[in-house]
Amino acid sequence: MIVYDNGTPLESSTIPNFAKRHGLSLSTVYRLISDDELSVTKIRGLSRILREDEILWLESIKAANGRPIAQSPSILGGV
Repeated sequence: MIVYDNGTPLESSTIPNFAKRHGLSLSTVYRLISDDELSVTKIRGLSRILREDEILWLESIKAANGRPIAQSPSILGGV
């Protein structure tokens, strides 16, 4: 499970943090959003990627690559 420095679970992330965590450029992440491959939630004008949406995105990548979802460990842990 991904956690903040203070030990609380990461429930959402900024677009730059998401890009960094997954080794993607910002332009790639914005393209994923534009192509409706990744959902973004606005919280008082701030764009955040919710943990649930990140999990769905990761699972869609696994499925697209022919990996069985039920047998592959989740990067985000416990899911």
